[in-house]
Formats: sequence, structure tokens, C-alpha cells
Amino acid sequence: MLIKLKRVVQATVTAFVALLLLTSPALATPANPDSIALNTAKVFQNIFTDGDRLFVGEFNIDYISPGNPEPDEDATDAFLLQLRSADGTTLIRATGVTDYQWNLTSIYFTPAQVTSANITWETSYKVRVTGNPALFGTLTEGTNMATKTLSPTDWNTDGTLTSSELLRLYCIDVAARMEDDSGVTLLATTASGVSVLNPTGTILFLAAIPSLSSALPGLFQVSSSTTNLPAVPVVATYEEATTIGGKLGTSIENSFKGIGEWLIGVDNPRATGMAAGLWIMLLMLTVMSIVFLNSGSTTGAIILAIPIAAMGAYVGAIPLTLLLTVGLLAVAYTGYFIWLRGT
Repeated sequence: MLIKLKRVVQATVTAFVALLLLTSPALATPANPDSIALNTAKVFQNIFTDGDRLFVGEFNIDYISPGNPEPDEDATDAFLLQLRSADGTTLIRATGVTDYQWNLTSIYFTPAQVTSANITWETSYKVRVTGNPALFGTLTEGTNMATKTLSPTDWNTDGTLTSSELLRLYCIDVAARMEDDSGVTLLATTASGVSVLNPTGTILFLAAIPSLSSALPGLFQVSSSTTNLPAVPVVATYEEATTIGGKLGTSIENSFKGIGEWLIGVDNPRATGMAAGLWIMLLMLTVMSIVFLNSGSTTGAIILAIPIAAMGAYVGAIPLTLLLTVGLLAVAYTGYFIWLRGT
């Protein structure tokens, strides 16, 4: 019985695997480029921090024939930039290239990684641009792979010109060669006659060497512009419309006017505002007194009087400019009390 059950399970698994093989599409091998070259390979030191190493490879993975378009795969998946040992047998580090055609890609080592990978200055390492072994069945030098052995002149040491300055000059040279190859403008000239990367070149080089702008800000174009903002006239439309008469009606406005004139003894245009202000102040003091007598909290009494003041401003009893000025002073004092008083 157990033997029969085992055979049934094996048959089921076999049939399932066969079904997967029949229904799963086969991964097509990308076409080889029309030509492939590693034009230059350079090493720079102390770019982002003292003791680091930056390997840069300038390559051309050329798909130019009408019948041989670029593969469907992203370039970063289809091709790699590799750093190998001097004899070429040991892979030290690899990264996907940034794009097809004429471009560049970098491999970066922090000081700690320089030590752990035993990166030795002026060693004849091999730098290689190659098809991804997972996609290309056969890798052949000159067909889908190009290798360059680093010479002593490829190692850019700090000297009269720093390695950072040599990297800047190298990037300008590479951008000029890429311009010639593609016809796309990557460089601009500053007012002082210095070549820099324009916005298009900036995108390409930051993709190849991430954070390069922080290390070499002078490599990139800086633009500025002046924005002209039209003058906006300051009007007090809302405040002018916020009056006792407009909010509470003519009858109440006349009442406040009469009270005000009675208090000051003469007919005065400010009588209405004076009487309304006294009324809202009396209301605020009443609310504050009730709260204080029942709670004993001065802070609570002041806080609960704030809505009364806002209401007074809304009906025109308190000028909005006065309320906003007092509010600004209160905010400033609060900031002083919280952040500055203890320093």
C-alpha cells in the first residue's frame, strides 16, 4: 500500500513539473552588441572621504544595426562592470552598467572596504565590461565582453592636482566623447570659461557616480533666475466691513453711539467704538471673574476670555488690528517663555 502511494505521489509531482516546463516561457538570450569596448578605466582616491577608492569604467556597448536593437532587459541587468584580480580569475566586485551605448559606471570602495578587499594601489587589476553570465550563454572577449588591465597611469594620485580635480577633468573629457558619439549636448560653459555638466549631463553622471555633486560641486552647472512679483496693494476691506452696524444692525449701533456720547458728553464719531469696547471688556472681565472664583485658576480665566475677545472683534467691538497685534505679542512671548527663557 505504501509503495503504491509513493508511486502516485511521484507521478503527481512529475506531471506538475512537466506542466510548469510546458507553460513557462523560456528566457531568451539577449543579442550580442554590434561592438563592445572598455574605452578607459581609471582609479581615484580620497573622493568622498580620506582613504576611499573610486573605480570608473568608460565603455561603449553599441547596438546600432537596424536589425539589432537594444535588448528588452535593462542595461543594469544585462551587462556588468567588473573589477577582477590581476590574473583575472577572482571577481572582486561587480555592478550593473548604467545604460547601453557610450556611457560610464563606477565601483566605489569605502576605506573599510579597501582594507577588507585588500585593494592595493597601482596593482594591475583587470576591469571588465561583460554580459551578465545569467543571461548570455557564452561570453567572448570582443563580442560581449571587453577587458582592460589597469596601468600605473590609470591610478590618479593626490599631487600637484588632487585626485578630485583629476576626476573632474576626466568627467569633462568623458562627457565630450559622449557628446561626439551621441550628438546630445552634455556640457555647458560658465561665464569664466570653465566647462561644466549641463542638466542632461548631470543626470547621466549622477546615475554613474552617485552623490558626485557633493564631492565635486564645481563639475555641475549652477543656474539662477530672478522672479518678479507684482506689488499687491494692502487694503482693509474686511476690517472696514466689520462694524457694529454691519454685524448687529443699525438699532444696536445707535444704542452704542448714544451711550458713548453720553459718557464723553459730546457728539464724537468714535463714541460708538468706545461704548462697544467698554461693553466687550466688561463681558470679558465678567467671564474671567466667574471662572477665577470657581476654579482659582488665573490661566484658565485668561484662556476662556480669548473667545470673548475674538467675538468682540467679529462684531466690530474691538478693532481687528488691535486683536492681531495683541495675538502676535502673545505668540512672541510664548516662544520666549518656552525656548529662550531657560537659555
